[in-house]
Amino acid sequence: MKTDPEVLRKKGISLGQDNEENLKDLMNDKVDIIVINSFMMDSLLKKDKTLSGKLLISTKKDQNYQLRILLNERSPISSAEIEKLVVPHLK
Repeated sequence: MKTDPEVLRKKGISLGQDNEENLKDLMNDKVDIIVINSFMMDSLLKKDKTLSGKLLISTKKDQNYQLRILLNERSPISSAEIEKLVVPHLK
C-alpha cells in the first residue's frame, strides 16, 4: 500500500518509523494516536509495567498478518529458540 505524503500532511498525519519513539511522542502529547502491532505492544508493556495504566489500548483487531521469520544458516540462535520467544505472543 502506498501513501501520498502530501495527502497525509494535509490531514495532519505523519508516519513514524520507530515504535518506541512513537510511544514516547504519544506519552508526551506530541501525537494523538499511534498504531502498533500486538507483539510490539506486549514487549513494551513488559518493559514498562506502568504503561497499561497510562494508555487506552483498543482490544479491537485491525488486521491479520502472516509474517515469516528467516534465519541465516549461521545464526547463533536456532529456529526452536526463536519459536519459544515468538509463539507465546501469538493469540
